[in-house]
Amino acid sequence: MSDATLQSLAENTAEAFTAPRLSARRIISIGPNLRDCLLMVIVAFAVQAFTGELGSRLLSGEPGPGLGHRMAELAVQAAIFMMLAWGVHNVGKRFGGEGTREACMAVVAWHLFATAFLAPFTLLGMNALTPDGAVPGLFFFFAPLTVVVSVWMFASMVAEAHGFQRLAPVVFASIAGFFVAGLVAFILLGVVAGG
Repeated sequence: MSDATLQSLAENTAEAFTAPRLSARRIISIGPNLRDCLLMVIVAFAVQAFTGELGSRLLSGEPGPGLGHRMAELAVQAAIFMMLAWGVHNVGKRFGGEGTREACMAVVAWHLFATAFLAPFTLLGMNALTPDGAVPGLFFFFAPLTVVVSVWMFASMVAEAHGFQRLAPVVFASIAGFFVAGLVAFILLGVVAGG
């Protein structure tokens, strides 16, 4: 990967946090295929897993979950990506959206990739919420803040993929979609973990 490509990737990732519709438009114009989208999901997972492992070791002195558990998490994340991409495409179409299946896959994968870099803030916020957390309690604001930013980015990117002008209905649909995806993830992790 050239320096110019890395710089472009870094700029578009940063822009996902300041102008998510423009960032999504760029990703859609590139036209990533399913393999490219899955690569974004894998890289996002790697960033999150690395952050979780580092956080676990620094904040509690304990190692994180083992490789088998991490592979199960990756499988669940890939399944959630497919489910979200399907949902974004089909639900959006029902409400008059113009997004193609490929554009919807691209924005879902791009959202997962970009928001993976919120993982350190989420980790600090969640640690601050625990009674024996190593992080001062004031950092708990990071937990809800990362959720709000993530939902806003997702809704903006989906709105761009479908050509929706109004963001509020997409935000509400996104919240419902995240709730369903979270429920499915909880069930899948329970099945995979044998619980």
